[in-house]
Amino acid sequence: MRMIRSIMAAMICLALIVLAPVLAAAVTIAWLAIPGVKLMSHTSDRFTLNLASYHSPQSYTWSWIVAFRRPRSSDEGRWLSCFIYPDGRQMGVQIARHEIMLLIATEN
Repeated sequence: MRMIRSIMAAMICLALIVLAPVLAAAVTIAWLAIPGVKLMSHTSDRFTLNLASYHSPQSYTWSWIVAFRRPRSSDEGRWLSCFIYPDGRQMGVQIARHEIMLLIATEN
């Protein structure tokens, strides 16, 4: 199971890298057309920047967030890594210890 998850994470990361220009254009168009989409917002954590996020006006929580996180210390993180958390709602890629993550929230 762990190997399958690693293969899936690698495939998702490769797809994100290849499709990055298309995804950037789509998020920009969504930002212009959909209320609640926010680009480049700071968080309370000085090491994290939300690149894009969606917060529905009818909801109390974020629906999804794409975040960029830089390492807090020189020994934190890996040089190249793809990951998917077991719950399937958090995935990302680490390159040179800098992390880009997708977090998907659930409505409770």
